[in-house]
Amino acid sequence: MSVSDSLLQGVIDAVDATGKPTTKLTKEAEGLSARIVLRNPRREVEVRGNRRVKDILRELDIVPETVLVIRSDDLMTADQIVADGDTIELRPVMSGGSASRDRSTDEASDETGGRASRDGSRRRV
Repeated sequence: MSVSDSLLQGVIDAVDATGKPTTKLTKEAEGLSARIVLRNPRREVEVRGNRRVKDILRELDIVPETVLVIRSDDLMTADQIVADGDTIELRPVMSGGSASRDRSTDEASDETGGRASRDGSRRRV
């Protein structure tokens, strides 16, 4: 039996009390681990492997929407299994906008061609 076959045997698909699919680990798989590389600040932790991404994030107290989970240059979804021996990277999600604001959003035109600024004064264009 290959290593990957034994890892797969460590994961059992089951159904919880509400009827939703879930994943349980056999006793053989419970001692396995995966390496997690966190960014900002950079640090590494080891967690029990053969679990779903969302379960590992929950253990690390990380909100799933705040990170990208990457394994071997591939994005992972919350339901994918992180196998024993895997190394995954958690990168923070960042977003932003332009530093300058468009002046047209700050001023409104009136019918006479003048512009009303935020303070209510009018000027000719």
